[in-house]
Amino acid sequence: MSLNPCIGNRCSQTRRLSPEVLESQESRAFLDFPETSGFRGKPGTNTRQVSSVIITISGTPGTGKTSVARILAKLMSCEVVAINKFVDEHKLSEGRDEAGSKIVDVSKLRREIEKHLKNFKGCIIIEGHLAHFLRADFCVVLRCDPLVLEGRLKKKKWRKAKIRENVQAEILDVILAEALANKKIKCLLELDNTRLVPKKCAEKILCLIKKAKPHRENVQWLKKYENMMI
Repeated sequence: MSLNPCIGNRCSQTRRLSPEVLESQESRAFLDFPETSGFRGKPGTNTRQVSSVIITISGTPGTGKTSVARILAKLMSCEVVAINKFVDEHKLSEGRDEAGSKIVDVSKLRREIEKHLKNFKGCIIIEGHLAHFLRADFCVVLRCDPLVLEGRLKKKKWRKAKIRENVQAEILDVILAEALANKKIKCLLELDNTRLVPKKCAEKILCLIKKAKPHRENVQWLKKYENMMI
């Protein structure tokens, strides 16, 4: 299942931002990042958790968000909100597009999420490929080699058009670009999850959160897979 974001009456379309625009948006997104003082050791354990922090995990469908979020939540003693389930429970779907994806008004999603977060104290992880549109202390964008991603989506028995749409979105850095444009994200963490098992990926995310610094990886799918855009 996937969700097609709409902002107001406008549905998002695949797009690629130039390196110059990405750089300028990245610098804005990382301004005014507060010190994180919420790491607390649990008595009698080696587990550390973050207090009063919102972590979003996004990425193209098939990049491993759900599995990684589940493990990270155990490591950090966090609540997990799955956007797919949240959309169904709060009746936020506005139909389906031609590819069969649910259409969701991002503005409505934000409002409902904010209601859920009101007076919330502790650590919460929100996962789903619309999560990067939300405010967050840390936003994790998972990446995956397009060929590997294509194989994963085929195993899900998705339609060819839907697979192609998502693979091309990954090649074009669509979710990363949208995350960089979101000024409500305080710290962006990009991870290539192609060869990492979920546990290792979750552990790496936890280490990066403890460092509290933006993290980018050298992901340049377009140079390698330009032929897949034809």
